[in-house]
Amino acid sequence: MSGLAIQTAMEEVFTVEAGARGSNSNIPKVAIIVTDGRPQDQVNEVAARARASGIELYAVGVDRVDMESLKMIASEPLEEHVFYVETYGVIEKLSSRFQETFCAVDACMLGTHQCQHVCVSDGDGKHHCECSQGYSLNADKKTCSAIDKCALNTHGCEHKCVNDRTGSYHCECYEGYTLNEDRKTCSAQDPCASGTHGCQHVCVNDRAGSHLCECYEGYALNEDNKTCSVRDQCALGSHGCQQICVSDGAASYHCDCDTGFTLNQDGKTCSVIEEARRLISTEDACGCEATLAFQDKVSSYLQRLNTKIDDILEKLQANEYGQIHR
Repeated sequence: MSGLAIQTAMEEVFTVEAGARGSNSNIPKVAIIVTDGRPQDQVNEVAARARASGIELYAVGVDRVDMESLKMIASEPLEEHVFYVETYGVIEKLSSRFQETFCAVDACMLGTHQCQHVCVSDGDGKHHCECSQGYSLNADKKTCSAIDKCALNTHGCEHKCVNDRTGSYHCECYEGYTLNEDRKTCSAQDPCASGTHGCQHVCVNDRAGSHLCECYEGYALNEDNKTCSVRDQCALGSHGCQQICVSDGAASYHCDCDTGFTLNQDGKTCSVIEEARRLISTEDACGCEATLAFQDKVSSYLQRLNTKIDDILEKLQANEYGQIHR
C-alpha cells in the first residue's frame, strides 16, 4: 500500500488542479509515508519516480517495520528522512521535528533578527546579519561600526580626510586653498581675484595662497591691515615746498610762498617779486639793498636746507617702504 500512497500523491495531490504550486516555484513538495510492515507492491520503483518528479519523501516506520523498505522510500540523506517509532501513539513526538523542518520561522521577515543594518535569511529558519557599505560587523554579529576610511590611508585626499556619519568620507583643503573638481586635490585660492580679500585699496597675492593689503600713494595702512587712512604730506615733511606747504585733506597738498614772493613754475620753489624789490629800493636804497641781500642769503640757506631735508625724507621713505613689504 505504500507504493499506492506515493502514486496517489503524485497523480492527485501534487497537481496544479489540486492546489499545488507550479514546477517553477521554490516551494517544496513533501510527502510523509507511514508504514508498519513490509510493502507488498513495487514501492521502490514508485518512490524513485516520485523523487525524480521533485517530491521529497519521508518514511516513518512503526513497530516491526522493515527498515530496508523505509530506506527504499525515503529521499537522501537517509539519516534525515527515515524515522522509527514504537507505536502509532508516539508519532506525535515527530511533529515538532517536522514543524522545524517544513515551517521554519523567517526571522528577517518577522523583524525579530536584531540586525542593526541588514538581515539575510539562510534557510531552515536561520539567518545572519550584514552591514551597509562603509560599515563592518562588530563582534556581537549584530551591530555595525563605520569603517574609518581616513585611517586606512586609501582616501586619496591631498590635504585633509574627514569621516562622515554615513561611513564614507570627504576631502577638505587647508585655509587658502579650494577643492578641485576631482574632490581630492587642492589649488591655492586667489582671494584678490574673487573679491573676498576685504582690502580697501590694493590686494596683493602671496606665494602661500594668502594675500596682503596695500594702500594708494598718500595713504597709510591701518592696524586692521585692510583699510587705509590719508597721510598728511605736509606733516611728514616730504612735500618739497620751499616755504609753505598747504594740505588739501585728500592725500594731496600744494605749495605757497611768503609775502613778497611768488611760486615758480615747478610748483615748489619761490622767487622775490620784482615790484616789491623796486618799491623797497625807491624808499630806502640803503635799507633796501641790505634787506635784499639778507633775503637772498636767507633764501640760499633755505634752499640748501630744503635739499638736505629732501634727501633725508627720501631715505626715511625708502626705509619705511622696505619694512612694510617684509
